[in-house]
Amino acid sequence: MVKTLANGEPVRKRARPAKISPLLKAHKKAISTAAAHSLNEDIEVAITSVDTIIDGLAMKHGKSVEVIQELIHLGGHVLKSRRTVGINNAYAHCEARCEGAWVDDPTKDSIRTIIGEAKHLGGYQHLSQDLQQVLIDQLTLSRQEETTGIVRRPQAQLQDARAVMERVRRELTNLHTRDGMEFIMVCVRSSARHLSKTVTFLTPAAKAFLTTVTKVQPLIWVNQFEAFAINGIAGVLHNHELRKDEMKGHIRETLRAQIETLSGKPIKRLEFDNYEKKIAEKLGVVIVGWTCPDFVSPSAFKTIAQVEQLYDAVNSGSCKAEKLSPAAWAARKASNRSRLALGEDVYGKEEVTKGVKRKAADDEE
Repeated sequence: MVKTLANGEPVRKRARPAKISPLLKAHKKAISTAAAHSLNEDIEVAITSVDTIIDGLAMKHGKSVEVIQELIHLGGHVLKSRRTVGINNAYAHCEARCEGAWVDDPTKDSIRTIIGEAKHLGGYQHLSQDLQQVLIDQLTLSRQEETTGIVRRPQAQLQDARAVMERVRRELTNLHTRDGMEFIMVCVRSSARHLSKTVTFLTPAAKAFLTTVTKVQPLIWVNQFEAFAINGIAGVLHNHELRKDEMKGHIRETLRAQIETLSGKPIKRLEFDNYEKKIAEKLGVVIVGWTCPDFVSPSAFKTIAQVEQLYDAVNSGSCKAEKLSPAAWAARKASNRSRLALGEDVYGKEEVTKGVKRKAADDEE
């Protein structure tokens, strides 16, 4: 049945648009792309021409570029970042940065010196061509950094440093594999403001050299280098104490965890003064491979070398906790009783303190 309108005329179906062939579609796309490129090229030429006019007027009349833009009603257009680099905007850029972001940046000392000289001479026009070129080059570099976002975005800065160092690492690895060259490469940040992570590349021979000849673990060496790069010798001394404390804590926690695992009982802390009573006799676990002549807490070690030696022993497994066999456990207890009977201080300070308290209580009675 044919559908009709109110006036009796049949309803007309809308004709479907004809399909465009892939060849015609590609042709239209090519024309559109070419037109877009042509327009972009013309815009670039126009902007360059306007930039040249603005810079020329600013230079001729001693006005800022912003003032010229406003006078010719271009204040609403973003032309600043695309202007041709000239001494006028280079000087303005460097002067502003020297009073702000570059105040504590030692790499910009030369720029600050040039800005100071220009002020002393009465303007950048009196600077030599070489000094003017330094300012121009700095503005060009700053624009490149702003374009990539490295300066403004810390995460981009971090990613950029990581990508660069990864390329360097690959090249050094290839050089080592191909030509047998050995390397010690350590890259650290020079300021606490920077987010770049430490990057190291040590070939097997380089790592062996550090550990056997310098007697320093690579990680310790790298941490000291970074502390020195950021804070000088004061940073190294501070980092030295922190590193010593970290090693002591690592030694105590590692051995405590081993004793807890072997005994099956919770251990709150590693006992040193009461080691024989609370660890060896009570739990049947002993510590072997202790590198210091006296079995005392690492906090009582006199030199950093003693801490490092024990730290390396614990990490390598030569110093560790061991479970005594029933026979060895019984022999240990018997030996301790015999030594105590001979007057030897077997159980440490706590036993002596308890004895003193007990004697004092008896005297009072």
